[in-house]
Amino acid sequence: MLEELRASSQLIVITHQERTMEIADALYGVTMRSDGVTAVVSQRLRERASTPS
Repeated sequence: MLEELRASSQLIVITHQERTMEIADALYGVTMRSDGVTAVVSQRLRERASTPS
């Protein structure tokens, strides 16, 4: 279902499921240090396919 939707939509999915994360283009996470400061971390997994004009 996600593969079909990604062709025409931008999706944000919140999950810890490995199978779902494996098909992602990018992963984002939030981490918190012991002093309470949070930071967003990201990892691009694959480049977006270019579409011909």
